[in-house]
Amino acid sequence: MPIVNATKPFGEWQSFDIVFQAPRFDDSGKKTANAKFVKIIHNGKTIHENVEVSGPTRGGIELEKTTGPLRLQGDHGPVAYRNVRIRPKTAGTHTVFAGKPTNRPQARALVWKKSDTTLALCNGDKTVWQLVFDPQQPKIYFHPLATLDGEILTALSPADHPWHRGLWWSWKYINGLNYWEEDKKTGKSGGVNELIGATVEAHADYSASAVLKFSYHPPGQPAVMTETRTLTMSAPTIDGSYTIDWNSAFTVGDQPVKLERTPPTKAKNGVAWGGYAGLSLRFPPKIKGWSFLTSEGAKSAAEGNGNTAIWADFCGPVAGIAVFDHPANLRHPVPWYLNEEHPYFSPAL
Repeated sequence: MPIVNATKPFGEWQSFDIVFQAPRFDDSGKKTANAKFVKIIHNGKTIHENVEVSGPTRGGIELEKTTGPLRLQGDHGPVAYRNVRIRPKTAGTHTVFAGKPTNRPQARALVWKKSDTTLALCNGDKTVWQLVFDPQQPKIYFHPLATLDGEILTALSPADHPWHRGLWWSWKYINGLNYWEEDKKTGKSGGVNELIGATVEAHADYSASAVLKFSYHPPGQPAVMTETRTLTMSAPTIDGSYTIDWNSAFTVGDQPVKLERTPPTKAKNGVAWGGYAGLSLRFPPKIKGWSFLTSEGAKSAAEGNGNTAIWADFCGPVAGIAVFDHPANLRHPVPWYLNEEHPYFSPAL
């Protein structure tokens, strides 16, 4: 039995971090030690620790041995898998997770830093991620998104597009009014993206959650649309990766709302730079040796821009950021906007 029931409701993404030790055999082939689940972390909570396994399951493909294939089995309803990573344990590697020594590959000294308008997860003196929910800012955003050792993967307000802010959301046009670009002198866009409520919580297991409420309206006028944005940030996993689940629900008022963007190349009166808006990521140009990769195998903007994909990944030499389009989203799988010059991408077309 698990130590605790950490399962989320049916239909939500679940996470497992599994540290597994294979059975041991001597030179004659005799087993000298059972296999062991050293630790299983389910949705950020430890559910098993040091559990021995005396033999293979009935669904096992082969007899016990030290190496073999990984079988993902789901036979009790629809099952989807994503972000499957396998890393061999390295002898002599010792790291810290939530203050406890383990055999994990990255050192950890995780700590929260929170103010009235920011929440940051830090590893020692390095920021892993930061959410900025300042109502005085034109947009709410994440910056930086970084690795545990401080390699920053996002860019904030670059000179060419100062309204680009790490990981953020913005509509382009609502009823013909521009909510995207901002005046470089005033820092304001034509339409107002107003934060009207924020509940942000940091948890003891180094996961976090936020519920943000927004009003979209012309300056000095009532809202034409509202948004409830629910963010769920996972605790870093064994290899230092983490996830941000982003759910936005939009509600219009009594009058119809028309959402538009600069038309992309394939649309009527389209232009080469058109199609951006919505959920967006801006990356720092200083990262060298990076590339795009989509679920359909596109490895460049030329191959992937304007084409549908379930996910897109910004791959760097040290780490990367991937965005997955949820199957319940409208027009799934969505066409992507990929820009190598900035670099930038968005599931927005």
